[in-house]
Amino acid sequence: MSGDSPVDGLLTKLRSFVQARSMQEHWQAYTIFSETVGWDVPPILLEGRDKLRVVAYMAKRVAKLDFEKHSVKVEPTMEGHKQVSMICTFHVVVLPVFLPIPTIKLKATVNLGVSDDFHKVTSIFGRIHNFPCLPDFIRRTNAYCLGTIGVATEPWWSQTVWLYGDNSYQNKTK
Repeated sequence: MSGDSPVDGLLTKLRSFVQARSMQEHWQAYTIFSETVGWDVPPILLEGRDKLRVVAYMAKRVAKLDFEKHSVKVEPTMEGHKQVSMICTFHVVVLPVFLPIPTIKLKATVNLGVSDDFHKVTSIFGRIHNFPCLPDFIRRTNAYCLGTIGVATEPWWSQTVWLYGDNSYQNKTK
């Protein structure tokens, strides 16, 4: 697969989102997702681009993420969509790095539902092979607490993120 293929471009954009640390980086990278993107990857089960952005941002207060793809397969699904199946290893660096287990490698299969032109991710379904999956009830509760409540209370908690060295919200209001 050449470096200029639509799939490589899609995975580059996805990697930008996965690696994003500041909210500014999340705002720039999350445009790859459709407004109603479905996210079914442990430990969260949610729907909606803004919820996904907030949950990802909050998760990255305690960990840095990246992934290494091992194989990618593209299959047509319904009209106007494709499925990109990727077997990968997620590298999770727990922060602060002086904790006893600083790096966790999660082997996963990730299926992306994408538009036919590879510009929008409409769904993400992932399964981690070397870590147990939480029950749906817990995953939906996580999504509600971090996603729904996180988006609803963003005007308040966003006023404190500068404490973590993130000036994205202050820069947005200027």
